[in-house]
Amino acid sequence: MTLDARWLWISILPWLLVMGWRFQSWRHSPALCLSVLFLLTRPFSRQPPADEWRVTMLDVGQGLAMVIERHGKALLYDTGPAWPQGDSVNR
Repeated sequence: MTLDARWLWISILPWLLVMGWRFQSWRHSPALCLSVLFLLTRPFSRQPPADEWRVTMLDVGQGLAMVIERHGKALLYDTGPAWPQGDSVNR
Protein backbone atom coordinates (compact mmCIF):
# COMPACT_ATOMS: atom_id res chain seq x y z
CA MET A 1 0.00 0.00 0.00
CA THR A 2 1.40 3.37 -0.93
CA LEU A 3 0.36 6.74 0.37
CA ASP A 4 0.53 10.14 -1.14
CA ALA A 5 3.50 12.05 0.30
CA ARG A 6 1.13 14.69 1.66
CA TRP A 7 -0.49 12.11 3.95
CA LEU A 8 2.89 11.01 5.25
CA TRP A 9 3.62 14.55 6.39
CA ILE A 10 0.23 14.97 8.04
CA SER A 11 0.72 11.70 9.96
CA ILE A 12 3.33 13.51 12.06
CA LEU A 13 0.73 16.02 13.29
CA PRO A 14 -0.80 13.88 16.11
CA TRP A 15 2.64 13.25 17.59
CA LEU A 16 3.46 16.95 17.49
CA LEU A 17 0.16 17.76 19.18
CA VAL A 18 0.84 15.23 21.95
CA MET A 19 4.34 16.63 22.49
CA GLY A 20 3.01 20.20 22.47
CA TRP A 21 0.36 19.31 25.03
CA ARG A 22 2.77 17.30 27.19
CA PHE A 23 5.49 19.94 27.32
CA GLN A 24 3.02 22.83 27.14
CA SER A 25 5.06 24.43 24.39
CA TRP A 26 1.93 26.05 22.99
CA ARG A 27 1.98 28.41 26.00
CA HIS A 28 5.58 29.47 25.45
CA SER A 29 5.62 29.78 21.68
CA PRO A 30 2.16 29.81 20.10
CA ALA A 31 3.53 31.37 16.90
CA LEU A 32 5.86 28.41 16.44
CA CYS A 33 3.03 25.92 16.99
CA LEU A 34 0.79 27.72 14.50
CA SER A 35 3.63 27.86 11.98
CA VAL A 36 4.24 24.12 12.24
CA LEU A 37 0.51 23.46 11.84
CA PHE A 38 0.41 25.69 8.77
CA LEU A 39 3.46 24.03 7.20
CA LEU A 40 2.04 20.55 7.75
CA THR A 41 -1.30 21.39 6.12
CA ARG A 42 0.17 23.48 3.28
CA PRO A 43 0.69 20.56 0.84
CA PHE A 44 -3.08 19.90 0.85
CA SER A 45 -3.84 23.34 -0.56
CA ARG A 46 -1.75 22.88 -3.70
CA GLN A 47 -3.67 22.35 -6.90
CA PRO A 48 -2.03 21.07 -10.08
CA PRO A 49 -1.79 23.65 -12.88
CA ALA A 50 -4.87 23.71 -15.12
CA ASP A 51 -2.92 22.92 -18.29
CA GLU A 52 -1.23 19.86 -16.78
CA TRP A 53 -2.34 16.29 -17.48
CA ARG A 54 -2.78 13.86 -14.60
CA VAL A 55 -3.04 10.10 -15.07
CA THR A 56 -4.01 7.82 -12.18
CA MET A 57 -4.06 4.03 -12.44
CA LEU A 58 -6.62 2.16 -10.32
CA ASP A 59 -6.59 -1.54 -9.48
CA VAL A 60 -10.27 -2.53 -9.73
CA GLY A 61 -10.09 -6.27 -9.22
CA GLN A 62 -10.19 -7.98 -12.61
CA GLY A 63 -8.06 -5.47 -14.42
CA LEU A 64 -6.99 -1.88 -14.28
CA ALA A 65 -8.67 1.44 -14.91
CA MET A 66 -7.04 4.71 -15.86
CA VAL A 67 -8.35 8.12 -14.84
CA ILE A 68 -7.09 10.86 -17.14
CA GLU A 69 -7.66 14.41 -15.84
CA ARG A 70 -7.17 17.82 -17.42
CA HIS A 71 -8.87 21.21 -17.02
CA GLY A 72 -11.07 19.92 -14.18
CA LYS A 73 -12.57 17.14 -16.32
CA ALA A 74 -11.90 13.41 -16.06
CA LEU A 75 -12.03 10.44 -18.41
CA LEU A 76 -12.24 6.92 -17.00
CA TYR A 77 -10.71 4.26 -19.26
CA ASP A 78 -11.25 0.62 -18.29
CA THR A 79 -8.33 -1.61 -19.27
CA GLY A 80 -9.91 -4.82 -17.95
CA PRO A 81 -9.84 -8.20 -19.70
CA ALA A 82 -11.80 -8.79 -22.92
CA TRP A 83 -14.86 -11.05 -22.95
CA PRO A 84 -14.92 -13.97 -25.41
CA GLN A 85 -18.27 -12.87 -26.95
CA GLY A 86 -17.43 -9.16 -27.21
CA ASP A 87 -17.78 -6.63 -24.45
CA SER A 88 -19.58 -7.04 -21.16
CA VAL A 89 -22.45 -4.73 -22.19
CA ASN A 90 -23.70 -7.30 -24.74
CA ARG A 91 -24.16 -9.98 -22.06
